[in-house]
Amino acid sequence: MDENREPGDHRPPHDRPEGAAPEPPPAPDVPLNDVIRRHRGRLLAIDGVQGLDHGRAADGTDVIRVHIRDASVRRAVPGELDGHPVTTIVTGRFKAH
Repeated sequence: MDENREPGDHRPPHDRPEGAAPEPPPAPDVPLNDVIRRHRGRLLAIDGVQGLDHGRAADGTDVIRVHIRDASVRRAVPGELDGHPVTTIVTGRFKAH
């Protein structure tokens, strides 16, 4: 019996089995597309930001993807917006065709 659990508590312990994938964090309250719409202008105003969209992290978490010209731009991009994680992708300069 786990010493931190109450007697009669038969729920499984919170520890994951060794090697198990971590559970994604709970979804933020604000829908991802609303967050992108709200912050689009501010993000695109950062010198070197080429575009943004949404995607999924390796653990299945929804993320805001910010496409940047080069890695030096990464420090100007926030790590999260309204509870949603932000990732950066170095894409180089976008060119219209």
